[in-house]
Amino acid sequence: MEKILNSYLEKIDRYLKPLPVSERVDIVKEIKSEILELQRNGKSTEEIMERLGNPKELAKAYLGDLIAKDTSFSWNRVLAICAYYSLASLSGLVIIPTLAICAPAFIFCGVITPIMGAAKLIDFLLNLGIPYVQYIGVSGINNPILVFIICIITGIVLCLIGIGCWKLLVLYVKSMSKVKNKLSI
Repeated sequence: MEKILNSYLEKIDRYLKPLPVSERVDIVKEIKSEILELQRNGKSTEEIMERLGNPKELAKAYLGDLIAKDTSFSWNRVLAICAYYSLASLSGLVIIPTLAICAPAFIFCGVITPIMGAAKLIDFLLNLGIPYVQYIGVSGINNPILVFIICIITGIVLCLIGIGCWKLLVLYVKSMSKVKNKLSI
């Protein structure tokens, strides 16, 4: 393979550096096999480079595709989002970090809120005297059963907001990764 094409693959690899090695290698292998296929079909280096486009844009498209293919939460996806963020446009400087911070924060608070309400209710029912439980509550409401119900409702709402933030983040990344479809190799 020519030096120019090897340099192109090295740039792709460098842009994908935050990803786990296995995923990065798979992406580079996929692009390399496409380059070799294009060479077998008689395409010149210039034609191949024109078809592939900017290595940064192609890497960003692969990252976006990797993030968007599965909507569940995983640390590999967080790494992919960080890598994507480093390649994203100016709008990504605000949208991606905001949604990436808000989604887990809301989900965490949505889980903790009912637990805290349950702690207050258990303390009230069993008269345990748990320290600082008196600070858990809703302004003006002293009934622990009502506080528990409000905590459950609040927890559900916070979880739904967190899930909504995560879905918006994935939707944003999907829309940004349409570059890959335009470059489609």
